[in-house]
Amino acid sequence: MKKNAPPLLVLLLALALCLTSLALAAEDDEEDDAPEMPTPVPLPGVEPEMPTPVPLPGVEPEMPTPVPLPGVEPAPAQPAPEPMPEPIFSDEATPEPPSMKMGGRLDLKTAADTKWDVDHEDVWESRFYGFGEATIDWRGRYSAYVSGLFEYRHDVADEARGETIPELRELYGKVRLGDLDLFFGQQIVSWGVADGLNPLDLLNPYDYARVPDVEIGYEKLGTFMIRPVYYVGDFTFEGVYLPVFTSPRYNLVGSDWAYFGQGFPLGDLLRELRTSSDWRQTERFLAHWAPDWQDDIRHLLDDPDFYLERTDLPPQDLTAPEAAARVKWTTMAVDVTVAYFYHWDDLPTLHINPDLRDLDRLLGATPAGFMQLIPPDEIPLDAALDPFTLTHHRLHTAGLGLESIVGDFGLRAEGAYNFGRYTYRDDLTAVRRDEADWVLNADYTFPNNVLFSALLMETYIPDREDDFVSRGWQHIVGGVLRGDFLDERLSLESIALWDLTYLNGDNWRDGDWFASGWTINGVLTYEITDAWKTTVGTNLFGGNRDYTPLGFLEGNSRVFGSMRFEF
Repeated sequence: MKKNAPPLLVLLLALALCLTSLALAAEDDEEDDAPEMPTPVPLPGVEPEMPTPVPLPGVEPEMPTPVPLPGVEPAPAQPAPEPMPEPIFSDEATPEPPSMKMGGRLDLKTAADTKWDVDHEDVWESRFYGFGEATIDWRGRYSAYVSGLFEYRHDVADEARGETIPELRELYGKVRLGDLDLFFGQQIVSWGVADGLNPLDLLNPYDYARVPDVEIGYEKLGTFMIRPVYYVGDFTFEGVYLPVFTSPRYNLVGSDWAYFGQGFPLGDLLRELRTSSDWRQTERFLAHWAPDWQDDIRHLLDDPDFYLERTDLPPQDLTAPEAAARVKWTTMAVDVTVAYFYHWDDLPTLHINPDLRDLDRLLGATPAGFMQLIPPDEIPLDAALDPFTLTHHRLHTAGLGLESIVGDFGLRAEGAYNFGRYTYRDDLTAVRRDEADWVLNADYTFPNNVLFSALLMETYIPDREDDFVSRGWQHIVGGVLRGDFLDERLSLESIALWDLTYLNGDNWRDGDWFASGWTINGVLTYEITDAWKTTVGTNLFGGNRDYTPLGFLEGNSRVFGSMRFEF
């Protein structure tokens, strides 16, 4: 059965038709009611004047043909003037001036350790960051970008120390040639797709002292590179050429966030060496001839310059470049990234001087159990002066990234396979082995823009041997929580990680599930105005300090606060 239109709708349509008809009728009445002009009657003896013709709109009026007077020679006709040439640049063709944008921000962050131990670690840290950037663009075809950073670090332990770091972060130009974008200069580029660890972020080194300040966002260092990006349908082809290796910024000793912390763990090393009977003989020999040898070595190993002088960097003369390539395929269901890197390992490998092992053998006991007496001129002192070198090695790495978003669900996977990366045996001998790293994410976005992401990070060494320091499998699970509240003026971001690598059966049975290590990092930011923001947060660590990476950082747990001003 056909439904009738609602009465109200019919009335509205009828009213609209009526109003339209009245409007049209009023226009016709105005035209009909216009008064007619009377026909002029000429006066006797007066020549009537011809009315001046009024040109119609859009019609060029015709000029009347002049009638020559009797006895007057008509003037010759003047040639029509030549049309004026049009300007070369019309209003539309006039090139627009380049557009320019500038901005920046200031950050002041202060952190205090939850455990105050001035003899061994920083108890108070302050950081000031001043950042500025500028972009200039010529109609989207040419553009340039520059950014710089000024950082001041102030740490308080048994003594206060400060450091100033000026830094050019990025300076590059971009040219668009059809479907090709060409970037040239110092850049920061990310190819990672997952939350947490990104195995595909291998183009830029890190400043490891800034990693704890990741919420501020300056942990990556700029690298000079030439980067063409070509777009073909659903595919993006990207190549990167890095002519010079850029070293990461790190300390092996001298701060809470150094590789060995405030000092080289000489005591731990000696405890391991004391399991050797040869080393016990050596220790007696040193104690007799140099009673303060441990303090002397500790003072030597706690000097950051000692390691810098023994670091072997790749050549900086354009003969040791790096390169990478990426293909990204974007579809309605999933984004696929395939990448390959020919690069230098960012972190150097520790190589013990072989002569140092010979020294231990020379000073060891004879087969009969007696200590050898070696003439001083035969003791290889060079090994003691140069006990090791830190060397960056070549690496080949293949990577894969997957990303898919279906409604409020997101799935991300990212992995890298390193061919022949160095690892260590128990005696600190470095050997090459393949290594695979990957990260899996599954996230869901709740109402009010609250996101939770579960993550799994794993490392696998296929050909691990029993005397390797690293485990064959490493497992870390965790979660990321993000949310905006109070009309997006209050934001929360938190990440928690739980290391399962070093847990054994006794830990599970005794309920000591977190002995392998854990960390919780939370940041709460409030936007006071459009320009001012304030942040409070924590970096908390726990676990067994003796043998787990996260447990080793237990003494670095801290709380912090910061202020940001944007302009």
